Amino acid sequence: MNRIAIWFRSKNWTTHTVIAGAVSLAIFIAADPAIQGWIKTTLAAHPQLASLIVLASIAVAKNSHSSSAAGTLATARVINAAPDTPTSAQVDDASK
Repeated sequence: MNRIAIWFRSKNWTTHTVIAGAVSLAIFIAADPAIQGWIKTTLAAHPQLASLIVLASIAVAKNSHSSSAAGTLATARVINAAPDTPTSAQVDDASK
């Protein structure tokens, strides 16, 4: 549970908003049989839509960087603690 709390604190407010929205939407869908029926009907008529939704979700999750300043610093500390820490010249070259 502590790891989840640390992960959650390392994210910025936009990530928190998206997570809250997704959880709210999931609760709304789970609680309303009419919405469930509409989703089933829509996905039955357009089965490729479910695949596209999953693909888009994976692409966004994989390519987005949602760390707060604290999360970025924590990641930097992990990188600096590694045995093959990048040199200053490598960091400068990557920053260009």
